[in-house]
Amino acid sequence: MSGRSRRSISLVLGDDISQSAAEGLLETIADWDEVEAVERLKPDSVQPTLRRLCHVTVTEDADPVAVAARLADLPEVESAEPSSVRRLI
Repeated sequence: MSGRSRRSISLVLGDDISQSAAEGLLETIADWDEVEAVERLKPDSVQPTLRRLCHVTVTEDADPVAVAARLADLPEVESAEPSSVRRLI
């Protein structure tokens, strides 16, 4: 992991967003300065709920809580929460 801590946000898109609108939104989010990457977790799933799940990786110097709050303010987003930190023992 190249010495940088990866901090992430779990993102759930609204259930009424179209596939093309979702792709456009995720491209826009990917262009934010605080964001390193955005990916849909199961874009081809037969389950609609799984198709709406996304993962956002923020930059090392970004505040994931602030980015999640900004994401949650978007009308197309159902929820956005910083992912829990997990440590291997």
